[in-house]
Amino acid sequence: MKAYNIIPILLASAGFAGAATFWGVTDTNSLFSFDSSNPGVFLSTASITGLVGVDGLTSNLNGSILNLTSRPGVTPGSFQLWGIDNNANVYTINLGGAATLVSAGFNPAGFSAGFAYDPFNDNFVYAGDNAENFSISLAGAATANPAFTFAGGGTPSIFGLGIDPTLGTAFAVDASNDSLSTSISPLFPGDSELTIVGGLGVDAISFGGLAFDFDGNLFASLSSDGLNSGFYSINQSTGAATLVGSFGQGVSTITIPEPSVALLGAIGALALLRRQRCRA
Repeated sequence: MKAYNIIPILLASAGFAGAATFWGVTDTNSLFSFDSSNPGVFLSTASITGLVGVDGLTSNLNGSILNLTSRPGVTPGSFQLWGIDNNANVYTINLGGAATLVSAGFNPAGFSAGFAYDPFNDNFVYAGDNAENFSISLAGAATANPAFTFAGGGTPSIFGLGIDPTLGTAFAVDASNDSLSTSISPLFPGDSELTIVGGLGVDAISFGGLAFDFDGNLFASLSSDGLNSGFYSINQSTGAATLVGSFGQGVSTITIPEPSVALLGAIGALALLRRQRCRA
């Protein structure tokens, strides 16, 4: 697996009417937190350790986390950060930066991708810049699904993916045409057709990521120069990206620190309803 892009994925924390605390990874492989109203100031930083290099040894010098998402826990504080490094190894990562290897068997062909947690299937979706579509289990096992396509024809080049935690629909950022697209219906392994919503209005060439907060707002991390990245809000109806603030450096990936317990109950109920409808 090669990587020339840094691939941010982000979700905001629940329960806040205004600014929220985010966690992420810089392009120098440091885990950090920041306030969404002031993304250029990091509240905390910690080096990520325990990554497995191409030689099979544990070293933070041989690997770098490119994708990050989170899986909610059943009690406050029990959430998990999940990451994929530039060698396609899958990890859990604690807030002190310690990475624990889950699986080393994933081998995508693309250079960059979007990575998101699907609360309805309790697994992860990996969407590649060559339209690859994988489901990744909690054991790290990757299952290839039908490749993503655009309605009407065309091949998506995805480098940011977000799954709506209440509706299950997926949104993706495409680097080749600087657009936002959506799955329209809930994302199932066999439902891989995306419809273009509209242009971002930003020439996004790297540091691309996309995800929802738990109020249903959509955000992205994008770069137009490959050096610095910015934190953007995304209009779900038009695709337009509005700059919230600059990170001042390359940021690999961003994710949610903790959803609320009430939200977890709501997600569980919606997931059950969705499964029941699928069986009908």
